[in-house]
Amino acid sequence: VSYYYLLSHLKLLLSAFKLKAFTISLSSIFFTSLVCAQSGIYQNNTMDFEHTKLSGFSDDGRVKVLLLNLL
Repeated sequence: VSYYYLLSHLKLLLSAFKLKAFTISLSSIFFTSLVCAQSGIYQNNTMDFEHTKLSGFSDDGRVKVLLLNLL
């Protein structure tokens, strides 16, 4: 068996392994972020941050009349 033949197969296996490792890493990050987003830690104000309102929105969430006039 040729050295170059083995080397080409080794490169092919390494590229396939890198692709699998990248896919597994990306999917684990995705599912971890989904689990963390649904947990109570991020849904509650546990760090006592002050919630600031956006200036473009009124108390009930509608856009102010001034911004509607621009449309």
